[in-house]
Amino acid sequence: MTGGCPTVLGNGNLVPRLRGSIVKVRADNERCEAHGQCWMVDEDLFTLDDDGYSTLGAGVDVPPGKEAVAQAGVDACPLQALRIDA
Repeated sequence: MTGGCPTVLGNGNLVPRLRGSIVKVRADNERCEAHGQCWMVDEDLFTLDDDGYSTLGAGVDVPPGKEAVAQAGVDACPLQALRIDA
């Protein structure tokens, strides 16, 4: 069953988001160097700790309709420390 908003995967491709499916944005905390570029895209989705490092870790759910914003944040990371999983 398909329907709803498109999902942007880490490779930049759009795919239909399955109704009820969960899309997550994840961070590789070993790669994050606290540049904060993702946070500048969306400070609610890309949360940082007091030192500016990502707090996403194993992932947070991307709200429906924010897939493109999530992809923009992933693309903004100069170290490619972020990814989207559908």
